[in-house]
This record gives sequence, structure tokens and C-alpha cells, in this order.
Amino acid sequence: MCPVIMLPDDWEVYLEQVVNKKQRHEIRRKMRRIEREAEVRWSVVDERSDLGQETAAFIALHRLSTQEKHSFMTPEMEAFFHEIAGVMAAAGWLYLTFIEVNGDRAAAMLGFLYHDRLLIYNSGYNPEAYAELSPGIVLTATTIQDAIRRGVQVFDFLQGDEVYKYRFGAEDTVVYRTQVWRDGSAGAASGR
Repeated sequence: MCPVIMLPDDWEVYLEQVVNKKQRHEIRRKMRRIEREAEVRWSVVDERSDLGQETAAFIALHRLSTQEKHSFMTPEMEAFFHEIAGVMAAAGWLYLTFIEVNGDRAAAMLGFLYHDRLLIYNSGYNPEAYAELSPGIVLTATTIQDAIRRGVQVFDFLQGDEVYKYRFGAEDTVVYRTQVWRDGSAGAASGR
């Protein structure tokens, strides 16, 4: 399954119609709290940015997130992330965003803007920095807000059934896998 959010064209409409009352309250509360208790800066990497440095900052936060993500980010995967960031930036599809709390980068999200979709490829955060202010949740909310401003219609979390995705109003869509054999025949199977 692949959790996606069908976005309306207004942030308040999103909060009222896509997320439930409890989550709407939590999103607003966490966004107000971080603004009240810290100096917060949200940014999206653009053509003026040093893409190599920004990708390295993303990788550092990715590694800090969990032991599983740390183990995943081998030198080969690090090279892959640098390469994919460059290719996607050259195509105009890269969407790399950060949230800074009191001058420290606390969370990051890497995705691709393609037509009317924002596809979230991966994320990272520093669990030791400002965890009480929920920078990852605030980053996700701010990214959804930005996607709505940009006219994005589908916020696609890609694969993974982490609970936070559903708290933001995501619903599952089916993912298909196609296999092609050398003799030219093909088959489709539901699943990951």
C-alpha cells in the first residue's frame, strides 16, 4: 500500500475536511508551540543553494533518525542520494526541505515535485534536538501547507505504513509490481 493525501486548494479546508478533529487540534497546537518557544525557519532548497552541502545535511539527519536508517545509509547509498538529488534538481523536480530550530537543522524531507504530485521519498530528523517541539511533525505540516500553495493535488508518502502518515489524513492506494520475462510475457501482482 501507498499512503496518499488528496489535497484541497486551501490549508484550512485541508485541516477541516481531511484530518480528524483530534489531529487537527494536534497539528495546530504543535505549530503554535514551536513558533512560541523557539526561533523557527523553514526552507526549501532552490537553484541558489549548494546542492552538495544541502544533500549532505539531509543525509546527516537521515542517519541520526533511527539505527535502521543509519545502517541503510551506506557509502553507496550516500552516493546514490547525491546523484539522485543532482538529477532531480537538473530536471526541476527536486523538493528538499528543512526546518531549523534555534539555528539548528532539526528535520528534513526529500521528495520530488512532478506535475500535480509531491512524492515524499525519505526524511530525517535529529531525535536528540528539540524533540519536545515535534519538528518532524511541524515540517510535515508545513510541507503540506506549501504543497497546497503550489497547487499540488496529491501528497504521496510513497511506500510505508507509518502511523504519522495516516494522522495527516493519508489513505492507502494499491501499489502494483509488474514482472517482465525474457520471452516477452508479463504479469502483474499486487503488493510491494
